Amino acid sequence: MNNSYSVLVLDDDPDILSQIKGILKNIKIDDITLSVDPQYVLDILDKRTFDLAIIDLRIPQISGPAVLQHIRNHSNSKVREMSILVLCGVVKREEAIFLGEFGLTEHIFKPLQTEHFEKKVLEMLTLKLTPSSDKVFFTSYKKALDSKDFTQAQNLLFPKLKLDPQNLRYLLLYSELLLAQGDVNKSEEIIDKIFQIDPNYLPGMNLFSRMLIQEERYDEALHILEKAKSISPFNIQRLLVLGELYLGKGNHKKAETQFSEVLNLHPDHQQATRGLGKSLLEQGRVFDSKEVFSKIDKNWEMASFFNNKGILYIHSGKYKEGIHLYENALKVMDKSDKQYLLFYNVALAYYKLGNIAIARNYSDKCKETAPHEYTKLKLLMEKLKESSFESTPVEGTITSRAPIPDFLLTKDQVTFINGNDDKQPKNSADIPTRESELIVLELDDNIKA
Repeated sequence: MNNSYSVLVLDDDPDILSQIKGILKNIKIDDITLSVDPQYVLDILDKRTFDLAIIDLRIPQISGPAVLQHIRNHSNSKVREMSILVLCGVVKREEAIFLGEFGLTEHIFKPLQTEHFEKKVLEMLTLKLTPSSDKVFFTSYKKALDSKDFTQAQNLLFPKLKLDPQNLRYLLLYSELLLAQGDVNKSEEIIDKIFQIDPNYLPGMNLFSRMLIQEERYDEALHILEKAKSISPFNIQRLLVLGELYLGKGNHKKAETQFSEVLNLHPDHQQATRGLGKSLLEQGRVFDSKEVFSKIDKNWEMASFFNNKGILYIHSGKYKEGIHLYENALKVMDKSDKQYLLFYNVALAYYKLGNIAIARNYSDKCKETAPHEYTKLKLLMEKLKESSFESTPVEGTITSRAPIPDFLLTKDQVTFINGNDDKQPKNSADIPTRESELIVLELDDNIKA
């Protein structure tokens, strides 16, 4: 046995860890990392990779499914492609479906039988050295697809698809290839073929929802994602996308549910914590939301979200809703030197709404903390000076609006939902419009005027 192999083991039972260490030493593996702490495992995987990870399916704190997804969704391809052996007792139906969805087909039951465990570990460590193995094929194919070497991807996939044209995994890879090449219609035809074979094929549902989202068919995507969730409720990425979509749709209670379910699996998940804080504050639960925000110290990010979402409402003619979100942004703003930007946006919104008195009040607040030569404020104050105190909408700002879209998603939300930076939302707060004098707050502290 090649003792240069490295193995990572996570189990909350020290006795199991001790048993596994003895077995691995017996087959001449010296590079062994053992832990009862899932957070330690997540941290170490950001620093190095292993030939094999042995992960207990049921662990406290951060759940086994959360750790397994962290590996399979990792930004480092070497971590994503690690061989994984799942430790489990009795596997519940939902757990079995989850494991299948992520291709985690290798598992071993407790209590461990030494001879069987040794055989399984040796098999998994040497599998990647076998050129004809599925693991080698999938790794090579994904590498070709990621590098946009479509010819190489076709050369790898087509012979297998020809031999087994009903194979769901190969059909899915073909649909992904077509989508990457920009042939959306043909890709959707292959997805239809997959669903004719198995209408509940989860990887197919995941890809189809992604296609729908890229086409901004958000309601259809929600339907597919909810169906997939009913089959497999442990997919964290799916829950996060659902949460962001429900936030964009204005269904804040359902958004709260999705983010809370993620936190049940991974209590320290940053994206879910931010999402829960946003959904609580959108419901007016200020105390609860501040308690959530305090766990991650992301108040500037929250203020940016509410401000930029407010701009989307203003763009759509929903002035009162936009102002409400600006006020939420002010509640969580933790950078006093930037507060004048929010005061300016609120003043401008009230001016557009026609409430000149309140607009002047907020412009005065802005003036108190804004830089002396803040041109935008000077221009607004000149307009306010010329306006009467009557609450009359400024001409052309409300009645000429386009129909309000069903989903209002910020650029950051759409980027996260799509999983890339290639597509910008039609209603993004970053797109210049006739309301471009509003201030977009950037997460990197740069201000976009």
